[in-house]
Amino acid sequence: MNAYTVILKFDPDTPGNISYPDKQPKYNIKYDKFQEYANIRKQLRDTTDPELQNYIKTVTVPKHDFQSFIIYEYQMVGDKFGYLLTDNTDRDLDACCSFADAGDTKTTKMYNKVMSTQYGKKIFEQMKSRDLCEREKLVNNLHIYRLYHLYDKLVEGGDYLFAIFNYCHHATIDILYLYAMVFEYVEIYMGDFIYCHNFKPKQFDRNILKSLTDNIFAITPKPTLDELCQKLNTWIKFLIKRDTLLLNKQMSKHLEMHYNWLLDVVNTRTTQHKSSIDYNRRIQEHLAKYYNRILIKSRIIKITHNITPINTRLLTDTIITKQISSCVQIGMAYAIASVFILANIQANGFLISIDPYQESKYNNGGLKIIKNFKYDNHFHYNRPTYHALPEILNKYGDESFDMIYINQPDERNVHELYMQFFYAHRLLKPNGILFIPDGDDPNIQQLIYMIKDMNKYIYEYEPDYYVSIAIFVKIST
Repeated sequence: MNAYTVILKFDPDTPGNISYPDKQPKYNIKYDKFQEYANIRKQLRDTTDPELQNYIKTVTVPKHDFQSFIIYEYQMVGDKFGYLLTDNTDRDLDACCSFADAGDTKTTKMYNKVMSTQYGKKIFEQMKSRDLCEREKLVNNLHIYRLYHLYDKLVEGGDYLFAIFNYCHHATIDILYLYAMVFEYVEIYMGDFIYCHNFKPKQFDRNILKSLTDNIFAITPKPTLDELCQKLNTWIKFLIKRDTLLLNKQMSKHLEMHYNWLLDVVNTRTTQHKSSIDYNRRIQEHLAKYYNRILIKSRIIKITHNITPINTRLLTDTIITKQISSCVQIGMAYAIASVFILANIQANGFLISIDPYQESKYNNGGLKIIKNFKYDNHFHYNRPTYHALPEILNKYGDESFDMIYINQPDERNVHELYMQFFYAHRLLKPNGILFIPDGDDPNIQQLIYMIKDMNKYIYEYEPDYYVSIAIFVKIST
């Protein structure tokens, strides 16, 4: 598996046994660290700092998409899927839960897949003012109640997905192994998500569960216990470091740590889905929209130029789908587009950027960003386009580039644009891409109209009222 996953699985020859010790056994988990994390989360939840409140609200938005990714990754979807809610903490097991099936809580159907990551209104009211450790203690019995109800709702061989808040209490470990006694195996994913595979109700008497609520119990043996403890300890160390950055309002460092982790989780799954690609894209768009930042090569950089999320998405998608390996960029500014190009071109690719205004207008900001990312496949022409483009044509020859990116805000009169396009057309390979942002500029619009009338290009993406980007494909010389 990977760094985020632990499998609990009993050997058929040594199945789990339940005992009832006087004291709850202790395990090699740094429980004080889980309490420390619970305190940090409580401080973040109760903060009255408006800047921090707004930040917390926006940083959690992609979490819902991430939960969707987990559900999709474990294939917890389909016609025979149900949702188990916990409604109360009464000792009457039969009164604790309801079942959701397309809004019908009185269904008697059996399901191949069941998920339970939320609680009913009554439980939620009890939980919302408590810290993570107090919530964990409150809901541990509920995990047993839910397992009891699965016998009525989950088919033999079915799968179950649920979530755990924290690991402040030793009993939580035994509850995980309890589930492993009733399923073929239990996969613990990042400590939070618990995936139970292949329900085996015949090998465990559900009536035993009634004796476990409100009682101390222990399960032996505990396969992979050392691995579980080690990964939980590593996990909580990461969470404390990440959320301490947030508590101290070190926003850029927190964003970098948080979203690199999310991307790593998605990208290291053993089964890759289209949703992995979509999630990568959503993170970039979210960072650009809410924080004016982008994530490139595991580094967060602040956007100091008006480049929109739709611009970066179209640019990235075009480079990847067209397998761009050579590009000339006319206009560099703060190099945000440059970085996106360099991050997505083919492994042996390169980018030439023409910008004579780096020092005089941008304080070499674009060159500093590229140097910071240590790209060695970028070449800067510190000359006006009317000098640089003929030099590039003379060096590389006609039809030698996969893409030309035209966006020089300091050279945007009609005559300069027509000159830029004259050389761009010669440099561009057949089926090459001409990428023109800022199509709402009147002079850029004239250039776009001229290109359309030539009948030598077709639209890959046509600008409209909402998105002023034109992407052309060269179909004739």
